[in-house]
Amino acid sequence: MNSSPISKKSLIQAFIFSATIVLGVFILQFFDSRTTVVFCDVGQGDGAYVRIHNKIDLIIDAGPANGSMMQCLGKYMPFYDRTLEYVFLSHPQIDHYGGLLEILKRYKVTSFYTIPLSGSGKNITQLKQLVNNQRVRTSIPSAGDIFTILDAQISVLSPSQQRLNTPTADENDLSVVMDVTFPHERFIFTGDAPIRILNSLNLLKITGETILKVPHHGSAKSASLKFFTLAHPVSAVISVGKKNSYGHPTKKMLDLLKALKINIRRTDEEGDIIFKIPNSKL
Repeated sequence: MNSSPISKKSLIQAFIFSATIVLGVFILQFFDSRTTVVFCDVGQGDGAYVRIHNKIDLIIDAGPANGSMMQCLGKYMPFYDRTLEYVFLSHPQIDHYGGLLEILKRYKVTSFYTIPLSGSGKNITQLKQLVNNQRVRTSIPSAGDIFTILDAQISVLSPSQQRLNTPTADENDLSVVMDVTFPHERFIFTGDAPIRILNSLNLLKITGETILKVPHHGSAKSASLKFFTLAHPVSAVISVGKKNSYGHPTKKMLDLLKALKINIRRTDEEGDIIFKIPNSKL
């Protein structure tokens, strides 16, 4: 029995259909100038991608070395853009920087902000080498630093310069905490900062909504009633891996968020969590 070969007409139709889909996606990406904030589903770790007005790209942490952050960039960053203008690393633990080991090979990074990259293990050594090889402009952020990017303002809330100069056995104490504010909307990125540091932050109230990235994947000691009262979030995003061995997020954390009537969003349940922010007049 002879199988029927695929006709030339069918191939042409399939090509036209595929080309139409690709063109449609390109047009949607190219002309959508809203700001996009994506909490990427990176498993047990933290990784967020932000594209401001379809012009400027930044990431805040990059998840573990499992390829998830690369997949996230592939989905939401236009394929024709291979430059990340800003990369922020909250602290050098593998569940926050692992994805950078691949990203730095595939994308051009203009500016890299992180606390000192301590340690001499294989992964951290590779990260240092990649940053040096790309000749990335590197800076250590501290409380009081402010970055203005189009209509976004990024304020570093922690660590203080004094804390950076004080020896510590716990890198979580030095987690870079950032307030990323757009007109009438704010995102607070907390890294793995502990309660005593979060409770001391100076958080100004804004007119609009606050979305909080829950620190340390929703562990029992990751935040307090005082901090949630200070931040006053409408939504809390928990970046966490499915059925992780740490038991994150804990019942204690979930119960606190529910009691405060804060909308809970979890990457282990939703996958990538996306926010689209309307434009303001620049």
